[in-house]
Amino acid sequence: FFARGVIETIKKLNWVPDVIHFNGWMTSFIPIYLKNFYKNDYYFNNTKLVMSVYNEDGAEFSANVKDILEFDNIKGLAALDNPKVQNFVIESMNLVDSIVKGDEFLEGDIDQAYDNATSEKLDFLEPDSIDKLYK
Repeated sequence: FFARGVIETIKKLNWVPDVIHFNGWMTSFIPIYLKNFYKNDYYFNNTKLVMSVYNEDGAEFSANVKDILEFDNIKGLAALDNPKVQNFVIESMNLVDSIVKGDEFLEGDIDQAYDNATSEKLDFLEPDSIDKLYK
């Protein structure tokens, strides 16, 4: 899995990030791994997790995604019952410190999950005003 490879690469480089910002559905597995497989690993204890969510196509994963995650002792996720892209994004929303709207208006299940998430929420920011964020 891409997610586990990213985490292991960070550790091998002996780099402890202050913040990890996830963009797009593919990165939604990283918080799942950090909060489950790596939950007893002190390495990322002080790292803040930020996730940008978007209106992305709801493709399905192959049936073996459940077997792969369970092999890594990741169980009990609602997304495993219906392994679609959106369900893993939704699962990750409550595992991060902050969620950023990547699109001005979220749609459907993603919008509802954003509204119901327990993580800190940050609204969409127009690209030409992003510099205000860093001033």
